[in-house]
Amino acid sequence: MAKVVALVSGGIDSPIAAYLIGRATEVELVPVYFDNYPFSGETTRNRALACCRKLSKILNITDLYIFPHGENLLEFVKNCRRKLTCVLCRRM
Repeated sequence: MAKVVALVSGGIDSPIAAYLIGRATEVELVPVYFDNYPFSGETTRNRALACCRKLSKILNITDLYIFPHGENLLEFVKNCRRKLTCVLCRRM
């Protein structure tokens, strides 16, 4: 069975996309959350993790990966032009 990485945020779009892919295909879904603290708070993280818990019950997900990404963003803000921050974040 193929594995598919699903980037899950604290918003509504990413968990819905993960659900639709997980239900429509024969893949093992692996949710990944990039923790952007201090740029995002604990509420965002808790919302994302709650979505992952619900997805795990529906789609039989066993793994969840959380990557600390806030320090990377701090370095981008300190060392790069502000208008490039989003591009560099996505590139990372």
